[in-house]
Amino acid sequence: MDESATVVVVGFGAAGACAAIEAAEAGADVLVIDRFTGGGATAISGGVVYAGGGTRQQRAAGVTDSPSAMYAYLRHEAGDAVSPATLRRFCDESADMLAWLEDHGVPFDARLCPYKTSYPTNRHYLYQSGSEHAHPDPAPRGHRVHAPGTSGGTLHTRLATAARALGVRFLPQTEAVSLILTPASAPSAPSSAPSAPPSAPPPLESFAVEPSSTAEPSPVPQRETAAAGADHAEGRVVGVECRTLRDAPAWARFAHRRLHRWSVKPGLYLPGFGRAMHRLAARIDNRHGRTLRIHAGAVVLTAGGFVFNREMMREHAPGYRGLRLGTPGDDGSGIRLGTDAGAGVRHLGRVTLWRFLTPPSALLGGVLVDRDGHRFCDESRYGAALGDAILHRPGGRAWLLIDATVLAEARRQLRSQTLWFQRLPTWWLLTIKRLRAATLDRLADRVGIDAPTLATTVTANNTTALRIGPSNPTASADVVALASGSGAGDVDVVAFGSEADAPIPTVSADVVAVASGSEADAPIPGTRDGDAAVSGAVECDEFGKPLALVRPLIRPPFSLLDVSLRASPAPMLTLGGLTVDEETGRVLRPDSTEIPGLYAAGRTAVGICSGSYVSGLSLADCVFSGRRAGRDSAATSPPAPRRSWVPVHRGRWSIAQDRQGISEPAPEPETPARHTGADSSDPTRPASRSSGGGQGDERARRH
Repeated sequence: MDESATVVVVGFGAAGACAAIEAAEAGADVLVIDRFTGGGATAISGGVVYAGGGTRQQRAAGVTDSPSAMYAYLRHEAGDAVSPATLRRFCDESADMLAWLEDHGVPFDARLCPYKTSYPTNRHYLYQSGSEHAHPDPAPRGHRVHAPGTSGGTLHTRLATAARALGVRFLPQTEAVSLILTPASAPSAPSSAPSAPPSAPPPLESFAVEPSSTAEPSPVPQRETAAAGADHAEGRVVGVECRTLRDAPAWARFAHRRLHRWSVKPGLYLPGFGRAMHRLAARIDNRHGRTLRIHAGAVVLTAGGFVFNREMMREHAPGYRGLRLGTPGDDGSGIRLGTDAGAGVRHLGRVTLWRFLTPPSALLGGVLVDRDGHRFCDESRYGAALGDAILHRPGGRAWLLIDATVLAEARRQLRSQTLWFQRLPTWWLLTIKRLRAATLDRLADRVGIDAPTLATTVTANNTTALRIGPSNPTASADVVALASGSGAGDVDVVAFGSEADAPIPTVSADVVAVASGSEADAPIPGTRDGDAAVSGAVECDEFGKPLALVRPLIRPPFSLLDVSLRASPAPMLTLGGLTVDEETGRVLRPDSTEIPGLYAAGRTAVGICSGSYVSGLSLADCVFSGRRAGRDSAATSPPAPRRSWVPVHRGRWSIAQDRQGISEPAPEPETPARHTGADSSDPTRPASRSSGGGQGDERARRH
């Protein structure tokens, strides 16, 4: 039995939900299908949205920010994955984008995190989620959804509730197997000249489709350099052929849903278990799934990336090994749908791989070295930049050198600065993955690092730290005394083993000269005036690390923390995808002509974060690109025939089919809550169905 809709959205994560909401608000009849039960990688994410330019939360926290400052930072950090005009538009619309999310029930909070972290605790919801602190006009732009723990589930639940209130239909456990296209009689017009939609779409029965299996994802051909040719074999996208469990036995739908949930969590931390659960779910899908063809005026692909597709990872990003972030649905199926229709792809080799040193924030005072003893980057940079830097060191090996003072401070911060999922890895790093010794020479010998080079590296760090000691707010009393010359010989050495009287091996004659004041006017070694090393009021060392974070490493025992990529799993996700028109979200062929009726957003498409990544930028791009695709698809799609099934009010979205004689009427759509300008934690704020604990939220949670 065929179905139809003006706009069909494939995938119900953040990008899919935003596309559906935007299209529905434009008056389109919207149908969302999802291979599983919705949520995707969004639902298991931290729920951080990167936004700036003067959001309500920034203003409430006393933060000054502007779209220009946000643009300058992202232009440096994210590279040229999108045009400057698109990045500028993203920054200019950023504050309004966050307000749009609030208007659709997503809560945010203005409590500012006072320290550098990879993810704040439940006491803070606004933080510097990238490397902004070392750039001009730094501002916290990581807006975490106001919910305990990892709050991505709340983000998706609220967007799903808003979509349902607008009449968006949802068909879960339905996989898009292939797109249905009309034969093309002439090449499509370039994307810069939008084509008018046809007056009426042709019937589905005139096009044959060959379904594929869901058990093994197909590889995606690389089309970055291939030409599509002037004579395209396929034309407008007019529908989707699916495999669905909607008519399957109730036990099969329940088992499929449960197995998928287990494949995501705990499958995220137990990959072998997750793969086994996914194979069982795929077996149910192959046995009980039935073909369903959906007529569409336009199709929006929002099916995630391909980090779970081993063949694609081997082909496009063979150097990356890590903990795959996402769900088994992130297997490139959305990208494959596009390339099978003739779409081009870009940046498939771009993968973000994270190695966070914080929390605890004290570890930013350490020095990151490779196996040759060389320091190679700013330790305070975002985890993706650190992961990429470590990946390109010999053997992917790296260690963080700290002293007894930094270690003690990090241990004190362990409980106060971490959530449950951060606490165990941090404890593991500070204990199991730590080697210590009373001297640098002995420590270098234990690890196999070149000792003279390591000593030179530490001396350079200490020279900088002691040079700025009196003005550094993080410096200890001993450091201030040493730097001022009043206590250069009185710094205690922590006894360890048989070398309690060993001299401090990292204070050279140059350091003593600096500490005594004889070189008080000497410049900090390696400071680059006019570059990232000096950013307005933020003065940095030769690697770009803010001087306020530079700590002297002078108290034994010294420790090396193994932060190599193989020492512990490094989370990763893919960033490339289908090439799209940056004004409309329409999918493009390799020759830059558009595929009429086909759109893509989120990690299925090239977007803002496809060049590089900071926390929250992917979700922000999902909102930005999803809304863009939803608006344009609704505006250019031909009207669809009346649908043959409607959602039934049964505590979650279900299907009522005309041929089964189900006559229960659909509920009246709920109006999404419009949030006031008050803070989401304000107890005087009026309660609403979408922001409180009403029936609408309860139905969404059960779903």
